[in-house]
Amino acid sequence: MTPTVVAMSGGVDSSVAAALMAERRGHDAVLGVALRLYSTDEHAVRSGRSCCAPDDLYDARRAAAALGIRFYVYDAQERFRTEVIEDFVGAYARGETPNPCVRCNEHVKFDWLLDRARRLGADELVTGHYARIERGQDGAWQLLRARDAGKDQSYFLHGLTQDELAVVRFPLGELTKPQVRELARRRGLPNADKPESMEVCFVAGRPVAEFLEAHGVSAARGEVVDTAGRVLGEHQGIHQFTVGQRRGLGIAHKLPLYVAALDAERQRVVVGPREEVARASFRALQASWVGQPPEPGECCEVQIRHRGRPLPARVDPEGDSVRVALREPATRCSGEPASPDQDVRPVRRARGADFSKALAGRSLSRRDPSRWRREPSSRFADARRACGSTRTCAPNCAAQCASGPRGGELSHPAPVFTPSQTRLGGGSTTRRRER
Repeated sequence: MTPTVVAMSGGVDSSVAAALMAERRGHDAVLGVALRLYSTDEHAVRSGRSCCAPDDLYDARRAAAALGIRFYVYDAQERFRTEVIEDFVGAYARGETPNPCVRCNEHVKFDWLLDRARRLGADELVTGHYARIERGQDGAWQLLRARDAGKDQSYFLHGLTQDELAVVRFPLGELTKPQVRELARRRGLPNADKPESMEVCFVAGRPVAEFLEAHGVSAARGEVVDTAGRVLGEHQGIHQFTVGQRRGLGIAHKLPLYVAALDAERQRVVVGPREEVARASFRALQASWVGQPPEPGECCEVQIRHRGRPLPARVDPEGDSVRVALREPATRCSGEPASPDQDVRPVRRARGADFSKALAGRSLSRRDPSRWRREPSSRFADARRACGSTRTCAPNCAAQCASGPRGGELSHPAPVFTPSQTRLGGGSTTRRRER
């Protein structure tokens, strides 16, 4: 019998995914596999709300034993260190904020596990992600949002290729979190009520800045300046800030200030009021399209943060990047349009979709912090009104799709959607750290 490999992290989601597959395929046909990604020292203080921690391997083994399926652990610590942790530290040192979960999915988990699954003779890899996969009328695989919008994880999966989507399965895509927990309780799984994973797993409960400094990021003193270059104060390291950050700046000003840019070369933090942080267009680099790229000028929704609201936009593929023009400037860069009393937070990834289908995902380009102002883009300056269509727009609707008066590029990553909620793909930006 051809085996099915289930990636088990120790959480309730992957355990229920394993249970469902064992009931469908038979217990002897299911193999549980976990990855040892990192180790924490005995003095590390943990909150108990991280995923992929060493103790989670024990929880995964217990769940596999309760289900009566075989279970294996592979050591991927070296790969995780070079592909995720070193990238994480290096990005912060450059004034960026990486998304370690996206990078881990792309460069460690799926890549590694698919290779192991093939070696074990398996024809499918199952995970506990909340997302869906369907085959379109053109025969191409589509990455779809989960039915539970509050748990949808397709944002983190836009790097999956057609070959990978053909063998990956997401059995929780049609379920809600409460339903998953109830299934776990009925099956007597020991981790049925285990808390959600919320933190960067390998930071081990420490403040991120402390972790970075312990891994070689210098707490270099620098200036906090306004958008005109006037010195407003000092800071102890740009790795302690994120573009869009409002609180903790240590600057007294008559208006609320937000971080507009980080200049790693000069160790400068540029701040400004809300209206100066708003951006209406950006470019996502190294676009990773789930299927075929959209037509130039196609209308879709763009989500530039995992919890951000998808925003109406027009996309124009440009080689291995994509230009995105938002219907209205996003001052929260977390995917929210400008409105009072919101934090302004740029993002790490931009993902696009035709509203339920993922189109692509990748990182947004960085602008030179010394030229942080977003000059108007002649290409999008006249595009001020969204077409309002719920379907894919014709390429000639460009003038009706919005970008607003401010052109420019966000210095962080992004995904893309179309009217049917499939993910087109995404582009990466070097997001500033979220607080």
